[in-house]
Amino acid sequence: MNSDIIKGLLAKQENEIIDIKEKYYSKDKKYDLIKDIVSFANNVKPIDKFIVFGVKDTTWNVCGIDITTLPDISEINDLLRKYVEPFINVEIGSLEYENVTIGYIRIPFKELDRPYLICKEYNKNNKALLREGDIYIRKSGTNFIADRKDLDDIYNNKGLLEIIPYKNIVNVYNASFNNCRCLTGSIRSTISNTMPITANIDSIKIIINSGNNAIAPEVLFIDDEKRVFGNKPESISQKPIELSTGSSIQRTLYFSLSENAVKNLLIKKQAKQNFTISYKYTDVNKKEYESEVFNVVLEFSDDILK
Repeated sequence: MNSDIIKGLLAKQENEIIDIKEKYYSKDKKYDLIKDIVSFANNVKPIDKFIVFGVKDTTWNVCGIDITTLPDISEINDLLRKYVEPFINVEIGSLEYENVTIGYIRIPFKELDRPYLICKEYNKNNKALLREGDIYIRKSGTNFIADRKDLDDIYNNKGLLEIIPYKNIVNVYNASFNNCRCLTGSIRSTISNTMPITANIDSIKIIINSGNNAIAPEVLFIDDEKRVFGNKPESISQKPIELSTGSSIQRTLYFSLSENAVKNLLIKKQAKQNFTISYKYTDVNKKEYESEVFNVVLEFSDDILK
C-alpha cells in the first residue's frame, strides 16, 4: 500500500506530507534526519508523511538510489530514542518506481503522541544544531520551530476524526426515491471522533480507484441501510454529521453514479481488476481530512448486471 501512496504523492508534489531527497542523509547530517522526522510527526494533517530518497529536489526527476545506502531501522530508532521525546515509531523501506529503486521513511499519522520535542542538545563542532526543548513542525515544505498557534492546533487535533468501511463492500444499484429510480452507490461505514472537540462533517468524497483510473463521487447523505426511500434525506451539506468527542456512529454513505461510471466500473469488475477506496472529507471549518486506502469489492444488483 505504501507503493501506491508514494506514487500518488510524487505525482501531486504535495510538500506538507512528502519530502524528497536525492540521497540518504550523510553521517554529518543526522540532525537533519531527526529534525525532519519530528517536523512531520508534529504536522496535524491526517495522513501518513513520507521522506523519499532517489528523487532530485530541484526537478522532481526520479533518479533512484543504491539500496545499500539505506540504514537498518535500528539506527534511526537509536537516534530518535536519544534525541526525541516521546519516541516516534517510523518505518523504512524501498520500492520500484519508473524502473529504479527509491527509498522512503514513513512517519505514521495514527498512534502518535504529539507534540514531539528535542529532549537532548545535538552538538557538532561546539555548535548546537538541535536545542533541548525545541518543537519542530512541517509547514509549506519547510521545518519551523512551533509557535503558540501550532501548539494549539496540535492539542486540539489530538485523536482522530476517522471514516473507515464497516464492510469492505461498495454496492451499486438502482435506489428508489418517491418511486423514481436513481443509479446509486453506497458503502456501510463507521465514523468516529477521538479528538478533544466536537466535529461536524459537511462534505465527503469517496475515491474509487482501479488501476490508473479513479472517480470521486460526492456523498449526498447518510442513512440506515436501505434502497427504497420516500423523500430523499437531507444532504450532509445541509445537515452536517455531528460527532461529540469520543463518539462513533455506523451509517451507510450514499452517492449518485452516472450511467457511464457504472458501465466502466462493471467492465473493470468483469475484467477482475482490483478496487480501492479512500475517503476525503471536510468539517464546517473547512479543515480537510483524508483516510487510509482500503481494498474493497464492488457488488452490482441483478438489474444492472442484465
